[in-house]
Amino acid sequence: EHTLNREDGEEVFRKTLAFLKTLAKDFGKATVMVMGEPEAQQEDRWRTVRAARSELCDAGVALFPDIERATRTLGIYVRYLAERRA
Repeated sequence: EHTLNREDGEEVFRKTLAFLKTLAKDFGKATVMVMGEPEAQQEDRWRTVRAARSELCDAGVALFPDIERATRTLGIYVRYLAERRA
């Protein structure tokens, strides 16, 4: 979100978003991100961040609102995989 403070922020934000969306597809790796609530109160920033979240989820990126939820969920997933292999 802080990138949007730059003069070329929208372009940099969009390029970064496009790169993140291609990670799993191009490299065959799962992509996990933590993306909390936008800090800015401006409506256009909220719309941009909400749209980014939607695009990332549509691209198959596992998106979490905070690090605690991400680590808890990944821990459950790792235990599940370990049990399947046992």
